[in-house]
Amino acid sequence: MDERPHDARVEQLKGRLRDDLVDDDGNAADAVEVDHVVEAAAEGLADAPIQEFTPLLIEHQARDELRERGLHRDLTKEIDEGAVTASDGEGESGGPRLAAQQGMSISEID
Repeated sequence: MDERPHDARVEQLKGRLRDDLVDDDGNAADAVEVDHVVEAAAEGLADAPIQEFTPLLIEHQARDELRERGLHRDLTKEIDEGAVTASDGEGESGGPRLAAQQGMSISEID
């Protein structure tokens, strides 16, 4: 099989989806299932006349299919990595922590 220009990006996509997706119980997505869905989406776009955007289209199709199969992004990972939400106990504005992340001083949020 000839290698398509987007094949390396498709491989990166597989890895990213394997790392990002979990089921409702928090279990990691099955790597074989993710790879199969991504490969099926890529195969469906193999003959697209313009290949520049196929990796993006592949990602959207694969994420939609995997979502239908009960997989979703692991939001706990994002929270653990420092994402701030308005419900972090610092009021509606996000408080000092959010202000600091946005480059504002404490006096600017009053």
